[in-house]
Amino acid sequence: MNPSNILSKIKKLCKDHQHGLFIGLCMVLTAGIGYNIGRIYALHASSDTDSQSASIYNSQNGTTGAIKTVPQIKITQPSALPTDPRVVASKAAGSKLYHHPWCSGAQRIKETNKLWFPTEADAITAGYTLAANCQ
Repeated sequence: MNPSNILSKIKKLCKDHQHGLFIGLCMVLTAGIGYNIGRIYALHASSDTDSQSASIYNSQNGTTGAIKTVPQIKITQPSALPTDPRVVASKAAGSKLYHHPWCSGAQRIKETNKLWFPTEADAITAGYTLAANCQ
């Protein structure tokens, strides 16, 4: 079979079934749009429902009564400046660098090699400098 013959058969098939193809395409697009709208709603609804309680309207006496309450979730933002004044250095390293406890460099030091200073001033007095990745 030559390519032009195959192309003409595909065109004829599309022409004969254009209504069904159109309906199928519309269904696929509608499903995709609905799925994405649901995902967006779920993202926004999860942050809204964390601190709300559910209640059902009692139609017999016209009042609302709390049937079930959603646990209250207290979301706190981490403070801009951590409050731990201590700093840590490595006994094994010859670089004389110190790190804040929340820095990645401090987390890479083995527990047996950690040398703790109560404040940055104490580390500086001992001849240590702040690591560049821990500003």
